[in-house]
Amino acid sequence: IYETYPASKPAWIDCLIGLARFGVNVAIQSRNKVAEEKWSDIGSSRCSELSDMSPETGRLYHHWATLASPDLLQQLFLFAKSLCTATPFQRSRIDIQHLFDSIMDPTLSQIKSMPAVAELAFVRVHAIIFKGQDPKSCLQIFVQTLDSRIQSEMGKWLQAGQVISPSLSPSLFSYSYKASPFSTIDDTTKPMESSSPADSLKRNARKPQALNKHALELFARSYNVVLGRYSDPNVLPYLHVTLSFMYRIAFYPDVFGLLAASFDWERTAIMLNEFIRCPNPHLQMEPYSLPDAENGRPLPEDHAMRGLPWAIKTNFGGAPDYHHRYVELASLARTRKERILWFARRFAQDTNYRWLLYESREF
Repeated sequence: IYETYPASKPAWIDCLIGLARFGVNVAIQSRNKVAEEKWSDIGSSRCSELSDMSPETGRLYHHWATLASPDLLQQLFLFAKSLCTATPFQRSRIDIQHLFDSIMDPTLSQIKSMPAVAELAFVRVHAIIFKGQDPKSCLQIFVQTLDSRIQSEMGKWLQAGQVISPSLSPSLFSYSYKASPFSTIDDTTKPMESSSPADSLKRNARKPQALNKHALELFARSYNVVLGRYSDPNVLPYLHVTLSFMYRIAFYPDVFGLLAASFDWERTAIMLNEFIRCPNPHLQMEPYSLPDAENGRPLPEDHAMRGLPWAIKTNFGGAPDYHHRYVELASLARTRKERILWFARRFAQDTNYRWLLYESREF
């Protein structure tokens, strides 16, 4: 039926997702690990396919999160994302609470597989922030173990960084799309589509916003740790996502002022200048449009950002299927540096802030 009636493709994919979720539940009850992983993979690939068609539908990310167990980082990211898209799915607020309850259990008896200390601390910080409490001790554990975790994981941290960084923005706005500045304006104010970036700043200048102070500390301290490893290609996805977010949020002065005050601009400029001086003849320093990866395919982290209200529109025409879109090519490190430099230059050129300046190929 799925192949015969292409006009109804989204509806049939939705049915397949439901079937996969049912298959996972049956496999769990029968303790069939192989079947559980198979159904989870089928459901995840269909969620990915449907989210490509409708990236701002929060319900899809909720279903995807229920299939992502036992990956705590992926579940956290997808539940949070489902609450912060333009069409949020409020049921995720209940299920993310269930996730948080399970990882706050001192015995961890509800966890299928023991996560690393850094990842567990990161999710626990979110759990405490979600409850409106101070995550001081858990945050300290996360910050103290993050650097060694990145070093020990090496290439495996590429994907972790792709979900950790975009997981931070929902926490800043209390896991609510309506609490974010993006819900207060229409699409015509998006800086990438506006005739004048300065117009966006004026339109949004008097829209008072608040940030969760504990999430702000998590955002700033996480970035500081990762920034200290900027020469490590495994942290480039994290840095790319963060600079993309900072460029986009810069057009909302009240919110940006709070973020900017805790952001390490001095070391960011050092990193950017190191990228410029990097002896790489293929590094494009002045591209007009957002740099694409080889063959026009999006970067793996572009898929993670897609659907979030602050994400910059990217060309997804050359996107591979679900099982190949996270394959790391050797050329992606160069493209990520180009992206980071592009966002930094656009920030310096499109805003009136003095936090980051660019002149004569230097920040």
